[in-house]
Amino acid sequence: MLDKIQFLNGIKKLNTLFRDFDFDLEDRFALNCWYDVFKGFSDSDYQAMIDLYVYSSKYAPNSPMSLIENYQNKMNDKLYEKYLNPNLAWNKMLEIMDRNGGLYYNYNKVVAAMERDYPEIYETFKQYKSDLQNEVYDDQYFIAQWKKTYENIIKSKINKQTVMQLGLISQNNKLLQIEEGDKK
Repeated sequence: MLDKIQFLNGIKKLNTLFRDFDFDLEDRFALNCWYDVFKGFSDSDYQAMIDLYVYSSKYAPNSPMSLIENYQNKMNDKLYEKYLNPNLAWNKMLEIMDRNGGLYYNYNKVVAAMERDYPEIYETFKQYKSDLQNEVYDDQYFIAQWKKTYENIIKSKINKQTVMQLGLISQNNKLLQIEEGDKK
């Protein structure tokens, strides 16, 4: 839970560095409204969010969500770097299938290797299993669809990780659940 002094220091920092922010620190209602949005943050996450906004934005935040979205986008970018891009993922899937003798002869071995080493590729593979068993590896439309599905799986996973890292989802607090279509 965010310490109220820490929260106030963040607002003061924004007030000092962004002339257009002009937050009335005497307005208890406004302070409580903003605090309610951030109270689920840890002190360190809140401070990191404020600092990141200060160093990456040239305009004052319009709302608490401006700060959260900026922070979330930066975290998403950092997490996205940990995954294979869709082109590499497609090639990795083909490599796994080839290395393990192909789908027709060694289906279980191929699936086990994907599931163990590349769960996101495996999740995508499951959605296209019958097409892949029919060996449509040269169909450009199919490949594009497979890559798009893989990318959506990665984005969804990253969004969930980010929200969890921000500490905004619990049994009682679903402030920032991200819908699949919101960030496309």
